[in-house]
Amino acid sequence: GESGSGKTTFGLSAIRAVIHGEDFAGRKTKKRKAVVLDCEQGASTIIRLAKRLGIHDSDNIRFWFQGSDINPDCKHDALVRYVESQNPKPIILIDCLVGFMDGSENNSNDVRKFVNYGKILASKGACVIIIHHVGGNTDKDYRGSTDIKGAFDLGYRVFGKEDDESG
Repeated sequence: GESGSGKTTFGLSAIRAVIHGEDFAGRKTKKRKAVVLDCEQGASTIIRLAKRLGIHDSDNIRFWFQGSDINPDCKHDALVRYVESQNPKPIILIDCLVGFMDGSENNSNDVRKFVNYGKILASKGACVIIIHHVGGNTDKDYRGSTDIKGAFDLGYRVFGKEDDESG
């Protein structure tokens, strides 16, 4: 979706459903821990949105913010090790693709490297949600390399309301 359309709120709503074992978007979930990796909104916005959605600090969710000392670098194994240590495996929200990938979203090789990282996490049992944006031409479902669309199992396009204050 476009900036301000509620992509982060949608993603956090999915996280809330999973950490409570509730259905989401007509789909069953299994209760599990969650990790929210934020490189888009900032800690104060994420915490505010999480509280508004009924997500509170607990052992069931970890927030990792860009620039914090616990922010995993996607080039390292910190997140992979965390996923391996958890049972059941966590759900991971990455906000957003361009903030966590090395290189350009327009370069298919760079996109494939990032997607392969997500596939490693998934192969370890994690569910990975990646927030991404539409292009300047909002008729497109996403911006960047065509490898983005082919890499994902499921996608949602988020349309916000003009009076919505979601992130």
